[in-house]
Amino acid sequence: RSRRSPQPQHVVQEREVFFTVPERAYYQEQARSARDLAVLAAAAVKREQGQATVLELMAGTGMRAARYLAEAGADLVWANEANPECHAAVVENLHRAARQVGQRQKPKPCSGILPEW
Repeated sequence: RSRRSPQPQHVVQEREVFFTVPERAYYQEQARSARDLAVLAAAAVKREQGQATVLELMAGTGMRAARYLAEAGADLVWANEANPECHAAVVENLHRAARQVGQRQKPKPCSGILPEW
């Protein structure tokens, strides 16, 4: 089996959270206000209901999902991204956000939860 070299990436900061963004990943800096509103909504749910569970479809780099953890205090975030080239960044970004808020449990990749398709 041949091993592919890791793709180039860079680190971006949005609010107080840092994110790894692979070079070929979809990332739109201009959508920050939409991510801000989503995080604000999750924080409101957490405040009103005492807990917040979030499903992030088409997570891209996992930026919004990580902000749900770090800024909204979400209790559970399930991030889904079909692009396998983004998988490592999603896991890394969620792990970084979890550490930022003092969570000790590492994010679980779907392969560790669900059988392979």
